[in-house]
Amino acid sequence: MLNWNVREELACEEAELGPDKFAEKLQLQQKLQEAQLEMLKQIRNYHLDDQSLILEKLHQQMEMNNFDSEMSLLSLEEIQDIVRRRVTPVYRPRQPTS
Repeated sequence: MLNWNVREELACEEAELGPDKFAEKLQLQQKLQEAQLEMLKQIRNYHLDDQSLILEKLHQQMEMNNFDSEMSLLSLEEIQDIVRRRVTPVYRPRQPTS
């Protein structure tokens, strides 16, 4: 159940946008939430350390984009790349010894 404040906010938003735009916005929000849920299900398949790293990268991405909800998603490829980079050491040439 929605509390009074949320219902009031939704009513105001519907009045501002009109019924068609409001319905479209709600549908887009629902699709985004479904995509976020699928992303979280994918993340749960990884080790806890990897999950923490993935969520940290997601937080950084959102922070850099002023917490835009569209930036609250990572693709499966992005998730795999984050984990791969953590596991694969970066090549560093040896420093000559004196």
